[in-house]
Amino acid sequence: FRGLAMRAGCDSWEWRYFVATEGGSTLPRERQDTYFVANEALGLKLRHGVGPLEVKQRLSTRSVEGLPGKAELWRKTLRDGCVTASGDLDVAATAGFAGGAATRTQVLCRKRRELTAVGEVADCVLVHNDIVEHYRSVSVELESPELIKQAVDRLDVPPDAVFGGYPTLVADFARRHRLLDTRLAC
Repeated sequence: FRGLAMRAGCDSWEWRYFVATEGGSTLPRERQDTYFVANEALGLKLRHGVGPLEVKQRLSTRSVEGLPGKAELWRKTLRDGCVTASGDLDVAATAGFAGGAATRTQVLCRKRRELTAVGEVADCVLVHNDIVEHYRSVSVELESPELIKQAVDRLDVPPDAVFGGYPTLVADFARRHRLLDTRLAC
């Protein structure tokens, strides 16, 4: 199942946490994605900063007794025609699937990740102009919330962990640093 989970057009269950870490101004990167700020349930990005727009939509969440945070069901699709020749988001082209949540505000996400048997561990850095934040992320990506709970039981989850996917982290980053003129829709 691992590797198939987040291919475009697939739905998959994911549980993820982030914890802030110390770091330098940048991170040697395995990859750098460009996120266009939307909201906690909608991720819009260019993988490696190029190509079609990758849209990650949260379809639902599920609480499982004893699971910190919630398992999230995500759908990933690829959309052509949403990015201008200069690399900006064509917000009008996203209206049909983004519901007005998309913005042109860009946040770079540099990450280095290691796949595990049930997900990944990633060191990532969010960057917008001179604002830089470092995080460690751990995910479990399995067929059901119940299987995710079993895997999470074997993890040592830090007490300061923040739960949610990359769209949650990016939207929170934009909100805390007032990168948008208007409040993000949730």
